[in-house]
Amino acid sequence: MDHHDAVRLTDYYLDKYQRYGYSPAALGWDKGKQGIRFDTLTQACDLRGKKILDIGCGFGDLNLVLQQKLGAGNYEYCGVDMVDDFLTEGRKRYGDANIRFVKGNFLGTELAGEFDFVDAAGIFN
Repeated sequence: MDHHDAVRLTDYYLDKYQRYGYSPAALGWDKGKQGIRFDTLTQACDLRGKKILDIGCGFGDLNLVLQQKLGAGNYEYCGVDMVDDFLTEGRKRYGDANIRFVKGNFLGTELAGEFDFVDAAGIFN
């Protein structure tokens, strides 16, 4: 993604965040559909003890479902997003030693380690 597109996309989501605050609407999701998507994604395999990469993580709310299904601390999570405010919100809500957030375009961002499960559903919104 070139710089112009990245700025345009970031501005788009910042505007939505300023209008809706912490809400699926800020991410372009209808209320309730985000939870259904996360529940469906996490049924694919046993994620206990796995390293999970969430591309376009938004607030990192995939952790809500992961914590309900697996329990806090039973997985490692890395969320990548280009919007600082989303990442700040995610760190505030899901601060944990096994959860980290990285700012960047995942195609141009160096991520340490390997991952067992990669979620990119949010970027197709």
